[in-house]
Amino acid sequence: MAIKYTKYNLPWPLLTRIRFDGAKIRALAAAVRPALHVSASTFGSTFLPYMLHCMKSGTIVTPDPKEDENGEIIAKEAVRLGTPRG
Repeated sequence: MAIKYTKYNLPWPLLTRIRFDGAKIRALAAAVRPALHVSASTFGSTFLPYMLHCMKSGTIVTPDPKEDENGEIIAKEAVRLGTPRG
């Protein structure tokens, strides 16, 4: 059996996601974190998952990707979580 080597010891789907979605998530964090008075890291690890769960339960409305510049990444994350848009 061949040994698979990756520099970061992470699976390719995760590395691809970090590379392409990471910039958008950082932009979202930069837009929201000042209002919450938290770091970008705290927003991404603590607040973003709760925000997506609130969208899933209907407590907050998922923004339309066509109207909100951060709506695209929020909608994508919501779909990954299983949240219906609307």
